[in-house]
Amino acid sequence: MKRLSFFAIIIGSMVLSSCGGGGMKPSQVKITGPLSDYFEVVDREYMLKGHDINVEIRRIKEGLPAPWHEGIEYGWPNGYEPQFTIEIRDDKGDVIYKDETDHILDGDELKAIMALGVDETASIKFDVREEGGETFKIGSTFKVNEGAGGRHYSPSTAQSGSSSDEGEYNDETSSDVPSIPSAGDFGREMRRAQQQVSSQMRQAQEDVRQQMQQAQEEVRQQMQQGMEDARKQMQQGMEDARRALGL
Repeated sequence: MKRLSFFAIIIGSMVLSSCGGGGMKPSQVKITGPLSDYFEVVDREYMLKGHDINVEIRRIKEGLPAPWHEGIEYGWPNGYEPQFTIEIRDDKGDVIYKDETDHILDGDELKAIMALGVDETASIKFDVREEGGETFKIGSTFKVNEGAGGRHYSPSTAQSGSSSDEGEYNDETSSDVPSIPSAGDFGREMRRAQQQVSSQMRQAQEDVRQQMQQAQEEVRQQMQQGMEDARKQMQQGMEDARRALGL
């Protein structure tokens, strides 16, 4: 009779138990942070799909927080950047996990939410790496990057032919107008590097998750095959016993 190891049985039971699981509801529909006047969470039960939860967001007011104005585009380095965060809470209300959207990885979903009309909805995906969540709360941040849709610095020599080193601001938004370096340039480069690291980390996590799922599926299949072999052997043993008894 083919025998399964104790380790395989334990792992298999973990796999089978992880196939189920209840949903989570928002602890409040109000989104905290600067986007709270413009969006809210749709109040319903949300189910985890693997490690992902897709939260439905509804626009409740037109526009976005100042200094955003019509014509500013989404994204780095000269646009507006919204962020949504999720806090997963257990049955005692304690935060057990947090995740934040990413301007690069989640850019399409964020833009779709920002483009909603009043009462329209769209979903944003969060990564949940902790079990035992009962409720969640959504927060937000919002900023408009330096130079977005606005003022540029240009040398006066480029406009008048003067040899003066002084410059002046104008309201042209053409990309042909040169800009002076600022302290924000270094910060933006740092943020770009952080986003690249974040993207690499998420990809590594996804690779590990897929490998774990594959290993769990192999264990499940081995368990099923072992159980089927055991069933057949038991049937064969009973048949042999009946023959030996002349039944």
